[in-house]
Amino acid sequence: MVEVGEKAPFFSEMKVGGESDEFVLERKLDFGPVVLAFFPAAFSSPCEEEFDKLKNLSKSLSRSQGHVVGVSADSPFCLEKFREDKEVDFDLVSDMGGRVSSSYGVKVDIPELGLYGVSNRSVFVLDAEGNVIFKWAAENPAEQPDMDRVRKEVKSLSR
Repeated sequence: MVEVGEKAPFFSEMKVGGESDEFVLERKLDFGPVVLAFFPAAFSSPCEEEFDKLKNLSKSLSRSQGHVVGVSADSPFCLEKFREDKEVDFDLVSDMGGRVSSSYGVKVDIPELGLYGVSNRSVFVLDAEGNVIFKWAAENPAEQPDMDRVRKEVKSLSR
């Protein structure tokens, strides 16, 4: 897993939402810090719970403080429907091939749920240079990140 203090792996993948179909992490960092939120499966109860918290986080950050980006192995079509249904106002990145999850060390199998090659629920906060300043990963699929801690870490970058 990518560790705090390391440079985050840059990537470009298909996204839903916004004006382009391509998400390029390096370009997003030009606008400030990024919160990368990996999640296993859109429309699952734990992911819906997490997204309510991520939406609140996104709304609490000014443009210069940071940007939330969701990453999942779900298809772009599934993520677009999820985005519409959950009224998500930030980018969602489709990592169907698992390259992004693998590069961050969060690609997992959850056989008890029939999920293979998905993203473990995890959060990485990146500063504007792409350095990891905070990381968190779930120990089980239902575990949720502490969004107050994530918010604190992001806001610490704007001091």
